[in-house]
Amino acid sequence: MPEAARYTFNMAGIIMHPVRMRVLLRAVQGGWMLPQVEWQADEYSSWKEVARFNREMQGLLAVGLSTVRCLGEDFERATMRFSRVYVMELHSSHDNLPADTCWMDVEALKEIMITPAEHLVWLEEWLVKRDEEERTPWYHPGWLSRAEDWIEQALAKLEVQPIVSIEQIGVAERGCLLRVQAAENNTFYFKALPAFFRHELTLLQHLARYRVGCMPALVTVDERERWLLMHDFGDRHLDQSLDLADWQEALRRYAILQIDHSTQVEQLEELGCPRLPLATLSEQLGHLLANEQSLLFDTPTALSLEQVRRLYDALPLIRSLCQKLASYALPETLEHGDLHAQNIVLSEGDYLYYDWTDSCIAHPFFSLYPFLLDIEARWPKARTCLRGAYLQPWERYATREQLVEAFELAQRLAPLYLAMLYATLIIPHMKARWEMQHGIPLNLKVLLDRLREDVTQR
Repeated sequence: MPEAARYTFNMAGIIMHPVRMRVLLRAVQGGWMLPQVEWQADEYSSWKEVARFNREMQGLLAVGLSTVRCLGEDFERATMRFSRVYVMELHSSHDNLPADTCWMDVEALKEIMITPAEHLVWLEEWLVKRDEEERTPWYHPGWLSRAEDWIEQALAKLEVQPIVSIEQIGVAERGCLLRVQAAENNTFYFKALPAFFRHELTLLQHLARYRVGCMPALVTVDERERWLLMHDFGDRHLDQSLDLADWQEALRRYAILQIDHSTQVEQLEELGCPRLPLATLSEQLGHLLANEQSLLFDTPTALSLEQVRRLYDALPLIRSLCQKLASYALPETLEHGDLHAQNIVLSEGDYLYYDWTDSCIAHPFFSLYPFLLDIEARWPKARTCLRGAYLQPWERYATREQLVEAFELAQRLAPLYLAMLYATLIIPHMKARWEMQHGIPLNLKVLLDRLREDVTQR
């Protein structure tokens, strides 16, 4: 008998009438429900990955749909069940819908039974707050059609026609991603960015000039709209390789990229790259603990009061460790912000690094924190040789022994760096803070674990 799938995903859609203040509901015994689909899977799928959800909902309702945004999710650990609510946009006739559906006037919602009751709460809260979404362009009706027109015009200039399909892959406040399939198996990717990630546009153009092959090849960009269109770069991600030499070479080349940009920090700042200096991390953590309690407690992964106290007590130690790391005099440079094996592609003998939205100017060794989390789960004994491959280009700055000391110290502080990256450079610009803020308490918990050795010795 086959084993049951590990995860269950229940996905509901709020679909508004294109003209009137009505929402689409489906009749169920004793009441109404939002249109929704459910499936089981062995692999986890993030709430921002919407390709399958769009296809399932289109199949259910026999209409054209896209996802505007996810409002949130609930997780039931006992059954590994994710319940998510989305806002969707209708792209076909609002008349030819299944017989069990109805356009319900929003004023009548309080007079009817909607199952489950939590969906009515999501719906009512969104109806009140949706006017606040004006600064996120892809939340607006008609935005997707405008983006598709731009894609068609851009590819027409390359004489790439016809377009077979444009599929929405992911959507969040942090951006929107589309996959474009054209004739003769030509594939492209479109990405739209929010204002607080504007620097990825200019950075990618800079890196494309730095070295062909290490970044996605750009077709064109629109800096005013913050849109970019890229050539397909394949789907052979580093995490699919069983050859440890691939992992070593990917890190060695990434180190060279960082070293080359350590003399271009001023230019990176002119491109809009934010900066997160090592010397500011302990002070920023103190400010977070004192003033931003919502970022620590209003999440399912919240810190306990005991953990907050331990972080307060650890501030002098953290300050001391940051000063010690600074004493190795390694230069600040470009830091990816989310360097893991799924953001590196093996492409025609080269190593392509993508998704630079979280990038900034910082201590270089912090980059390997997410990368090593990947590798330690797969090849626990490979860490030393991977560290060696990454550090080899840095030997112009210090001895191997000094570099290893600095590297290990940086890995203990890296969870603090990532938490402060989220807390100071990303989340303050977001309205849907729930999309990111779990990363702060999770990383601070890892920080406490990595500081435990020092606290014990003291």
